[in-house]
Amino acid sequence: MTEVFSRYGDGEPRPDHVAPISCIVSHPDAGGQCEREAVGEVWALPFCEVHGHEAALAYRDEINQTVSVEFDALRDAEAQRLGTDDALLDALASAAAPPAVDYTIHEAAMEEAYSPEDLEGNTDPDILRFDYEIHGRDTPYDWWCESRIMAVRFMRQATAVPIIKELELVRERATVQQLLASRDMDRRSEPARV
Repeated sequence: MTEVFSRYGDGEPRPDHVAPISCIVSHPDAGGQCEREAVGEVWALPFCEVHGHEAALAYRDEINQTVSVEFDALRDAEAQRLGTDDALLDALASAAAPPAVDYTIHEAAMEEAYSPEDLEGNTDPDILRFDYEIHGRDTPYDWWCESRIMAVRFMRQATAVPIIKELELVRERATVQQLLASRDMDRRSEPARV
């Protein structure tokens, strides 16, 4: 599988005459500017080891979800068409999306990159005001999961466009708020996550 987190150099330390590059992570909800040195890139943006690992998992997760949905749509469209092409259906049925990211691994990487304990004071007010007893299933956790995956999808599609840095800020905020919403939901209720 292609490595998503492209590391600088050949794993050798940065030469003294080369200025360090700062990690791109800087959203206030994420704790502000990351003080660690960037060691590689995802989406052509510089990340430190910890944030780069999480970003690479987010990238892989979005690719898997997008390709899976697109294969399903193609299979469904062909199955409903008059004159269905069985060979095409067989080919689509055997087509595989990239391997799914183990969510527990990605969640652990998110928590390492954006510690909910340290960032709890940045919890979005809409999360804190949400009434789980009245609203039930569509929770802030769900909102922030969708926001994060949409930001990642746009980032993949806009890698060479200047807006990529702004999208990274959106992704950082959505990732942090997803973690904080999960903590808030676990603390205040027991609804099933969708």
